[in-house]
Amino acid sequence: MSNFWKIAILIVMVMTGYFASDIYLPALPQIGKHFNITISQAQYTISIYLLGMAATQLVIGPVIDRYSYRRIALWLAIMFVAGSCIAFMTNQYYWLITARLLQAVSAGALSIIGRASLPLLFTGNDSVRAYLIVTSVICLSPAISPYIGGVITENLGWPSVFSFCALFGSIMFMAIYFRYKIKQKENNAKPGIRSYLLAYYSIISNKKFLAYAFITCAQFITYFAYLTESPFIFSDLNYQPSQIGQFYIPIAILLFASSLLARKLLLHIQASTLIISCLYINIIGCIVLGIIGYLGATNAYQIYIPAAIMCMGNVATSICNAKCVSIFPDKAGTASGLVSSMALASSMIMSIFINKITGGSISILAVFMLFFFILALFTALRWLD
Repeated sequence: MSNFWKIAILIVMVMTGYFASDIYLPALPQIGKHFNITISQAQYTISIYLLGMAATQLVIGPVIDRYSYRRIALWLAIMFVAGSCIAFMTNQYYWLITARLLQAVSAGALSIIGRASLPLLFTGNDSVRAYLIVTSVICLSPAISPYIGGVITENLGWPSVFSFCALFGSIMFMAIYFRYKIKQKENNAKPGIRSYLLAYYSIISNKKFLAYAFITCAQFITYFAYLTESPFIFSDLNYQPSQIGQFYIPIAILLFASSLLARKLLLHIQASTLIISCLYINIIGCIVLGIIGYLGATNAYQIYIPAAIMCMGNVATSICNAKCVSIFPDKAGTASGLVSSMALASSMIMSIFINKITGGSISILAVFMLFFFILALFTALRWLD
């Protein structure tokens, strides 16, 4: 298998979770109207998705280590297509919830398999370079996915977003079946529950891990708070789905650029210093967004530009993730899965209550996010080196 196909398949597998989460954001207002449900109920489709990903990433590590990556990936691709087809065909809200859960479980597991495949497909510095390529492309998902979803929703209706997901999953299945060749010995030893519990306990007992994990959770909570609320805010300003999809492009571009800049800065400054700087950027962007919300936003630019600046600081999430893993080199997979699960679970809880907390108010949303950024900054100043 050529390096092109290796990287392409890894990008598709790792990106699936973000793609399926972001692509239907512009369709949320239409979904709410179609099923005659409240904004909070429409946002539950995000909550259940995050819950499915969180639970899957917590337990999938031992499973994929025991069986063939390729075999599991094929079944997961089928599950993703099935969930997408159910979401496309259903006229029942609870079937939509079920379909989103199927998408979440399959996408969450595929992303773990993609990351776990890196050291098996590449060696030495090639593995590092491949990882940087994969993560850089993933940063573009918040721009590409909502834009595609907005165009599809406006021209073909929201169900067609999920038909596109089914097509994406089918192409992924074919790529895995024909091109994903990986050398891996199957481990037939039964995993011990007690050993896994002890491993988790040893990780969460580490204060530095908890500090990095909390900062990651805070940035996930605020990021998904904005993603969950913003489609309805833009819709109230009379923007169409295709226009709403475009409003996430600046966030993705700035995330991509700040990710490249962060890699260079880490050669000259400590990771903790960069994390603290990122949190200050979060806070500045959040304060500007709150002031604009208080004065009264009249167009989308007044909202998504400060939001994009705020999200620039979220590059700290990648640094914190890497630090969480580096603390436990002998339990890297478990640590990675645990911090991802914690971040997704906290975001899921937030997405359930965010509209009830903010009531659609930009200024209250900004205050909500500012609270978590300040807590994260305090944690960084207190516990990080």
